Amino acid sequence: MASVSIVVQLELDGKPLPGSPFTQILDVDDYQSINVRKSVDAIGTFTTIPTVDAIDNIQALLLTNPDAEMQYRLNGQTDSSITVEAGGLILFSNCSGSSILASNSSSGMPATLIGFVAGSI
Repeated sequence: MASVSIVVQLELDGKPLPGSPFTQILDVDDYQSINVRKSVDAIGTFTTIPTVDAIDNIQALLLTNPDAEMQYRLNGQTDSSITVEAGGLILFSNCSGSSILASNSSSGMPATLIGFVAGSI
């Protein structure tokens, strides 16, 4: 068992926003760092992210895509996706989920995915 500590500090004009910093500690069975180069997907194709699919129940996930726009689908979602522009990030914490799929077909460029996933196996 490992403990993952998440601290998020949000500021406006250099001043902390209400509720900031947000701190949470999660006990997890397994964790993986993510640093992969994803080739361009065919239009409408979503694929698993290496290392993320090794975690059966995702409790915490941080993903950044610094160099290309990405679309993400959660838990078998098929009708729409979440678009994250290049340089963006997604963060889920204290959640329960089994999969996240990614596609970079709209950008037409390979994408680097960097982050961290933790949960139970």
